[in-house]
Amino acid sequence: SDLRRLTPAPTRAVEAIEDRLVLFVHDKASLTEEDIVNTSLIIYGSASEQRLDRFGPRTFFSPGPLCADKVAMLDVEDDGQLVLACFDPSTGAPLEREVLQTRGPRLVVQT
Repeated sequence: SDLRRLTPAPTRAVEAIEDRLVLFVHDKASLTEEDIVNTSLIIYGSASEQRLDRFGPRTFFSPGPLCADKVAMLDVEDDGQLVLACFDPSTGAPLEREVLQTRGPRLVVQT
C-alpha cells in the first residue's frame, strides 16, 4: 500500500511486519551485531546489482540500482509468508519471486 524511500545514509529504518523485524539501510557495511540480532530481513541499497543472501535465519536483500530496470516489493501473503517480488518498472511485468522464511527469530534481550 505504500512506496517508501529511505533518507540518505547513515539513516536506518526498522519496520515490524507482523512478528518479523525488517531493517532498511543504505549500506550494510555500517551495521553492527546489535543492529541485526533481532532482524529477519535486512534490505540495503548500496549494491551494484540485485543480491539475495541468506545467513541462518536472516536474509540480506538489495534490489540493486534503479537503472538496472528492476524494482522490488515486499509483501505478506494470506498464509503469513514473507515474499520478495521483483518487477520491470517500465511494464510492471513480474521478473522474480522469492518466498522467505515464514517466521522470524525470537526476540533476544541483551543485558
